[in-house]
Formats: sequence, structure tokens, C-alpha cells
Amino acid sequence: MIADPKRPWLDRNSQVIQTWFALTQQRYMQDLPAPQRYSETPACRMSLTHFQASPLTSVRTEDIARTLPHDYCAVIWLQKGHGHWFDNGHYHRLQPGDVLFIHAATPFTFHFAEEYQVISINLPISLWKIHGHMAPKHGQYQRLDLLKQRQLTHCIEHLEQCLDVNTCMQHTIKQIQQAEWQLSQSLSSCFSPLRADINANFDALCRLMQAQMHNESFNIDQLTQLSGLSRRGIFNAFSHNKLTPQRYLHQLRLIDAFRQLTTLQKQHLSLYDIALDCGFKTQAHFCRLFKAHFDISPMAARKALHIAQQ
Repeated sequence: MIADPKRPWLDRNSQVIQTWFALTQQRYMQDLPAPQRYSETPACRMSLTHFQASPLTSVRTEDIARTLPHDYCAVIWLQKGHGHWFDNGHYHRLQPGDVLFIHAATPFTFHFAEEYQVISINLPISLWKIHGHMAPKHGQYQRLDLLKQRQLTHCIEHLEQCLDVNTCMQHTIKQIQQAEWQLSQSLSSCFSPLRADINANFDALCRLMQAQMHNESFNIDQLTQLSGLSRRGIFNAFSHNKLTPQRYLHQLRLIDAFRQLTTLQKQHLSLYDIALDCGFKTQAHFCRLFKAHFDISPMAARKALHIAQQ
């Protein structure tokens, strides 16, 4: 039962609010060592999270994902630092100003080799439909221009002012709901609609390459035969995502190696075993490419493993 006399606007039916309340009861992230900090502020149906942390590898496993509500998504807005986010079908190299849309009940990995800051706007997926918008696809990301960053900042600050427990009684529930609606409107404008034909081709090509990534001889000619697309069609699908087929295959192998390094069930495997399994000819070649891509050595990634409890 959610009961908070200081926050009478809370929508008890929102799975985001239910999750916030459960984590608050568990004192989640309330004892972090400096300079790390974590705070989550609930609105009516959504919440705002500010998170600052040191270098971190955070893995949301399938077991953790299964415990989270399906009607829960988040828009992650990177404020400081550079990092990586990936799951079985997506990979993004993140920099300040990027926004990323994720479904909470989905396994994924964040990796930051330096201190970073993010704002996470957590909201029910159903809220997009209520406000007349189509939700972005899981893993969709956008690099915001300065104008959109200012607009998003204004909406977040306005909602936070309405939610300040010291002054919130000056605001009606309707005003808080209006501020929440304005923020959701701003979020919807952050993501450009994807062309359905190009996106479908890209997804199909990704699945084919995932199935072939351990095949050292796999090349673009084989991809055209398997997909039925022309070389031009293949490159168009990848260029929309700012990739080439070769670069994507390269990323797949490195991501698979990262996943094996940060999976508890595979801690017994040597770096040599992982390198060969992921399609690299030598351990030295694998370690050099891994460090260049993730800004951390394979052994350091294994030692820094942190299983996210969120």
C-alpha cells in the first residue's frame, strides 16, 4: 500500500510509482560512497532519477529483468562522461547530450570507463499512448541539439519545482499533472520517427549477422545471399544507424566478448578461450581491440563486474 501524506498526487496504479516505493522501502542506493549520488523523485505516474557514479560496469541480467514491470520504460539522458550501452540487438556509444529509450524489463549492459552523470525519466509505456504518442523502440537513441536540450532541461526543472516537498503544497495536483504532461511532450519530440522499411531491414540484417558472428570468413557477399538485399540496400540500412556492416560485425564480436567477461557463469573461461570463441585469432589481438573500443582491458572489465540491482 503506497501511503505518503507529503505526496498526495502519487498514482498508486502506476508501476513506476510502485517500483519507486518498493525501492525506497529497501533504502536502495541510499548509502553510496562519495562522490557517487543517487536520487529519485516521484511525480504522478512517472519519476525523475539523478545518478552520478564513478567508472562502472552494470549488467541487467535476465533474472533481474524478469522481476521488473513490463509497463516501465526509461529515457536515459547522459549529462557527463562517455560510455557504452548494448543488449542482444543494439549497441550505442554514448556521449553528453545523448538520450536513450529502454524497456526496464529487458536485459542490457551499461559500461562507463570514467565518472558520469545521467538523468533518467522513468514512465509507464502506456503513458505515451495516453498522451497520443507512439513510444520509441527499445534501444532507440538520439543525439539532441542544444535547443532540444534546453527545452528538456526547462521541462525537468519545472516538474522538479512542482515536486519540491517544501513548496509542493503551493501547487495543485492538476498543475503537477500538467508539468508531467509537458515533460512527456518534450520527450516525444526528442526521438525522430524511424523509417519502417529501413528499420525492418536493419533488424533483419542484425539477426543474420548475430547468427554468423563466430564465422571468421563471413563477408558482405554472404550477407547479400542470406538477406536477399543488394549491397546498396544493406549499406543504406546500416548508414541510417551510422554504421557499416563490417563495423557492426566487429562490434558484435567485442560485445559478445564483453558479455562473456561479465557473466558469472563464464568466469571460469580464460581470456584465450573467450577470444577464440568470439572470432579473434589471438588473445593479444583481442585484448588490443577490446581496450581500444571500451577504454578498459578485458581483465579489468572482469574485475570491475557489478551486477545491477535495479
